[in-house]
Amino acid sequence: MEGGVAWTGMDEKSKGRGKEGCALLVSGRVWKGIDGHGRKGTRIVWMTGKIGIVKYAWVCAYAPVNAQTKVGKEKMREFWNDLIDCLRIFESGRRIVMIGDMNGKVGNEKRGSVVGKWGVNGINENGECLVDLCAEAGLFLANTCFEHKLIHRYTWKRRDERGEQMSLIDYVAVDERLRKDVLDARVVRGMFQCSDHYAVLARIRVRAKWEYGRKDRGGNEREVANGRLNDVEYGEVYKRRVGEMLEDARLSMGEGVGVNDAYEMFKNIVMKTAAGVVGYKAQKRGKKGSAWWTEEMKDAVDEKRKAYRRTLQRNVSEEVRERWKRDYNACKRQVKRMVSESKRRVDEEFGRKLSEKFRENKKLFWKEVKKERGEGKSGSVRMKREDGVTVSRSEEVKEVWKRHFDGLMNEGTGGEAVVTCMGMEAGSRRQDAQGELGREEIRKAIGKLKMGKAPGVDGITAEMLKYGGEVVVEWMLLIIMYIGLEAGRGARGLEEGYYCTVV
Repeated sequence: MEGGVAWTGMDEKSKGRGKEGCALLVSGRVWKGIDGHGRKGTRIVWMTGKIGIVKYAWVCAYAPVNAQTKVGKEKMREFWNDLIDCLRIFESGRRIVMIGDMNGKVGNEKRGSVVGKWGVNGINENGECLVDLCAEAGLFLANTCFEHKLIHRYTWKRRDERGEQMSLIDYVAVDERLRKDVLDARVVRGMFQCSDHYAVLARIRVRAKWEYGRKDRGGNEREVANGRLNDVEYGEVYKRRVGEMLEDARLSMGEGVGVNDAYEMFKNIVMKTAAGVVGYKAQKRGKKGSAWWTEEMKDAVDEKRKAYRRTLQRNVSEEVRERWKRDYNACKRQVKRMVSESKRRVDEEFGRKLSEKFRENKKLFWKEVKKERGEGKSGSVRMKREDGVTVSRSEEVKEVWKRHFDGLMNEGTGGEAVVTCMGMEAGSRRQDAQGELGREEIRKAIGKLKMGKAPGVDGITAEMLKYGGEVVVEWMLLIIMYIGLEAGRGARGLEEGYYCTVV
């Protein structure tokens, strides 16, 4: 299996070889995202890396057994100090997953957010140290939080002259921020036939995926701020520049140019000119409604979280515990006040900006009004059948559309197709001997386009066409003529229902 491993343990010269050591083994896919690894003595090893866009830290530890001697107590103290120092080296943004044989018993009663109620009976000193460490580091013991049979909970079993002994001493400790993503944690029996330990399997959902770039419209990574063309100053500059460039391009066109070439030239000139005049819209990276969340708020919430974790620590005096509870309540009240004040300030600022821009940007005003009203969020589509009955089920709606397109422009029926072009029936169009569409009709069609609407796949908006002036009309007429020429029928091809896709 391709992948990687990080390990620690006794060297070959040590007499204690085989008594200490642990390792992390990862698959090839995870190994590609590993950006660091290290060890802390002979009992702790760690890796750091990314899965998707989320940073992780994986730690494997092997705690010494509970001892009553002075030397054994010193080894335990040294191990737990090294482990907490190891966890502190990771930046706050990393999600920590810690596994290993902790030789600790934490019981089967719920203890804060660290220990669930599905553990195994019994508590020892290593277990107390493990609970305190998890409370400080923001971890929870995943294999105590899921209800399973007893044989799928205890991780160690031994039979000797004193009888059969069973306990839960191997754990999967997961970052509290991943609690909703931990799907299950349980013992898997039968994997290690030569060991008195059982394997522990935890299933963690990985939500984040790689983002290779923002999806764009029409091949443009950024969206042109076309709303600024409504400003007289911007509109005049755009009209002058796009007119000059389009006229130069029309005069320089040679023979053999097709409809796709002409349209691509027109699109590129219009898009680049508009972007050069009005620029691009600012990219919004935060979530909607999160403007009140500031760095100051983040620091206050982090302080509240730390204060809460302190209240979960054990082996402290009652006086200290009460002081920590008072500190936590004070932090909680402070955060609540800050949230209210920040939201109020953001609402006032938003209302002020909306009032100032009401006259010049009514689209933004009504967009926010509709959002507050909850309009435009209907999840169902309704259509009328040929007999006038309204249908809403998706299958029935699809069937209505199918019948519509089956009969649309259907040749061979003996009837005469009526084609709507530029919002007018083909029969009412002004025609000359060649059936050429008139410039006046194109001007009217462009004038009827609604402002402030989203562009199509090409990225061209109504503002770009309207403020382009007479040269845009000439280019639209030129493109339509190219369509007729490629049809081989002249403009009369349009009357007969001929379509030529422009891409």
